[in-house]
Amino acid sequence: MTFSSQGFGKGSRLKSSKGAFSEDSHLSFSKSSCDVLYRKIIEQFFPRFGYDARVVRVGSKAKIPLYEDATLADQLGLDLSNSNSTPDIIAFSAAKNWLFVIETAHNAGPISNERRLELTKFAEKSGAGVVFITAFLNLTAFRKFAANIGWHTDVWIATEPDHMIHWNGDRFYGPRHEPPQIT
Repeated sequence: MTFSSQGFGKGSRLKSSKGAFSEDSHLSFSKSSCDVLYRKIIEQFFPRFGYDARVVRVGSKAKIPLYEDATLADQLGLDLSNSNSTPDIIAFSAAKNWLFVIETAHNAGPISNERRLELTKFAEKSGAGVVFITAFLNLTAFRKFAANIGWHTDVWIATEPDHMIHWNGDRFYGPRHEPPQIT
């Protein structure tokens, strides 16, 4: 897996996530804050919290994915044809049987209670436990959207890559198997 990017210098190898992408995959990132955050999720979040997850899809603002593993998506029963309902980044950890659905607040805001329900329907055929994560580039962006973050989701902030915020009370990190109670 190699990256080429405008503004990041020469292509660099993805270090800690060997096997995260299908072989001979290639991603190009721009200097946009959205693409910077995508890259940080791939290079920093997944090696720390992804349990050897394989990336299924990396979206883009143009609705054309930067990366898509259609074979893995089919195996998981994920319909990637509707870009409006597809999360920004999707990855699957076979070790945990977890499906990571990650939204970047730069695109459509955080995963709200309503968006969590939409994403639950999106992922229901996968048979995996779904981990809902909203990613932010920095604390300023997080503060802007904090009031809209849905319960039973997690937050990751790129400037604090070793930490997560768990937007729930009775559980640490991981999927929930019961339907969310929205009040």
